[in-house]
Amino acid sequence: MSLANQPARQDEYQRFFAELESRLAAISHSDEAVDLIESAVSERFKKTAQRQIAFAQPGCICLEPITYEDALADGRITADEDRFFVLQGDVITTESA
Repeated sequence: MSLANQPARQDEYQRFFAELESRLAAISHSDEAVDLIESAVSERFKKTAQRQIAFAQPGCICLEPITYEDALADGRITADEDRFFVLQGDVITTESA
């Protein structure tokens, strides 16, 4: 079962994660968020293959890390703000840290 073979189900995955995202909004910085993701995905997608497809959906759970250069280019930060470096989505170094 690959993502390419399931175009009709892509909408199902997108709807599921959009709803899950709204449930996570208020708890995104706690362990409760991880527990909610784990239980919601396990309840909704019973088979391992379904879970793999769910987590592979672009922009749902796994995102490209935010880079300093992209944030600067998008105007989200200014050049005088601390430079940061990313490893697997976690900020690992800043001047203030």
